Amino acid sequence: MSEQQTGPDVTEKIKLGFEGTKQLTTLNAGSIVVIGTFLSNIFPTDKQGALTVPLYIKVLIGAAFVGFGASLILSVLAMIEYRFGSKAEPGFILPLTFFTGGIICFGAAVLLNLFR
Repeated sequence: MSEQQTGPDVTEKIKLGFEGTKQLTTLNAGSIVVIGTFLSNIFPTDKQGALTVPLYIKVLIGAAFVGFGASLILSVLAMIEYRFGSKAEPGFILPLTFFTGGIICFGAAVLLNLFR
C-alpha cells in the first residue's frame, strides 16, 4: 500500500479543521455578546451602572473578555489559513486555549462573587 492510501485524507482534514474553527468562532462571539448583555444582571452595579465588585473580580472579568477576544481573532485567522491552504498547518490549540481560559476566568468571577 502506498502512503497516500494509509494516511489521512488531506481534504477531509482541512474541512474538519475549518468547521472546528468556525464553531469556535461562533462560541467566542456568542460568549462576548451574552456576557456583555447580562453583566449587570450577574454582578452588582451602582446607580450609574458601574460594577461594585472587588478588583480581583473585575480583573477576572477583564481577563475573560481578553481570552474570548484573542480566541476569536486567532480562530478567524485559522479559518483564513484553512481556506487558502497555507503550507503551515493552522493551529487549533491556541484559540481553544484562550477560549478555555476565558471560560475559567468568567466562571471563577461568578463563583467568587457568589461566595464573597
